[in-house]
Parts: sequence; structure tokens; C-alpha cells
Amino acid sequence: MLELDKQCFCGDRKRLLELIILDEKNQCYFSKSNGKTTGYVATKEHGGLTEIGPLVCRRGSSSVPKTLLEGVLGTPDREVFACLPTENKVLAKVLIESGLQESFRLTRMFLGPAVAENCTYVAESLERG
Repeated sequence: MLELDKQCFCGDRKRLLELIILDEKNQCYFSKSNGKTTGYVATKEHGGLTEIGPLVCRRGSSSVPKTLLEGVLGTPDREVFACLPTENKVLAKVLIESGLQESFRLTRMFLGPAVAENCTYVAESLERG
């Protein structure tokens, strides 16, 4: 998982990911193929509210993010939210079909080249990306 994340974001986010994954209230799901991690998603629980993210997988594997999202959403019986890039129509469709709706849009700004161009992702949070 860490290697896939490092390849997508061109950096080591181990400390951030450990904070999420090691919290027993949170959930994390992985997708593997041929012994390699092809994607992962984590959800963070905040008093009845579920935040989806991060979600990371290689671009072009549309079934992986769909399967990961379906796994964490199941039957939403709680308030759920996620931050995803506008151009990611596949993830947006899965979320809408699961009963979520868009509430607002934000503009993300980058200093230098944008990262994760070869990956599909949902941001970890509004504040930390």
C-alpha cells in the first residue's frame, strides 16, 4: 500500500497513513492482483460521520475504485462525505448511485506540477489532501 501511494504521490506519506490506518475506529480496504496492491481506501469515523479518503489506485482500472467504494459504502446508514477531483466521473457516479449527492465544490491549488496524474484518488481530507 505504501509503495503504491509513494508512486502516485511522489513522496512518502507513511506517517499520515499510519495515523489513519492504526486508529481502530477507522476502516481500510485493499485490492490486490498478482500479489501487488492495486488500490486501497480508508474511511475515518467522526462521531456518526464517515469520511472516505484516502482512496488511491492506478488510473485506468475503473473496476478497482468502484469495488473499493462499494466495499466501504455498503448501505450508507450514516452521513458520509468524500473529496474527489471533479474530472473523476467514475467515482462521482459510484457515489451518486450509492445515495450521496454533491454539496459543494472547491478549487485545489498546487505549487509545482500536480501530483497523482497517473492515479485515481480521493483526497485524504479537505485540509491535508
